[in-house]
Amino acid sequence: MSQIAHPLPRETRKVSVEAERAFPWLRLLPAGERSRFFADLFLALGQALGERDWSVVENLVARWQATAEVLAVPELAHVLSEPIGAGEWEDWDDVEAALFGLTA
Repeated sequence: MSQIAHPLPRETRKVSVEAERAFPWLRLLPAGERSRFFADLFLALGQALGERDWSVVENLVARWQATAEVLAVPELAHVLSEPIGAGEWEDWDDVEAALFGLTA
């Protein structure tokens, strides 16, 4: 048994290289997060095939890409992951007024 070669590591590296060609932002994710992405991707592919709705995969990839881009900027990741305290929320009407020049 110990003489049997195990090609899985080489194949895994090949899959990783091919995936990074398709999704260059994968390089921005830590290894554990990459594994979660692939697990989510396979589940989404199964769901998309079953429902014949590829938007499931498109949405998943878009969310993971956004996550990778946020994680690539440590300061941004830190700010976005800080808990929000009571009273720190902005009322949407005030935000909308500031963004679009509307009167609240």
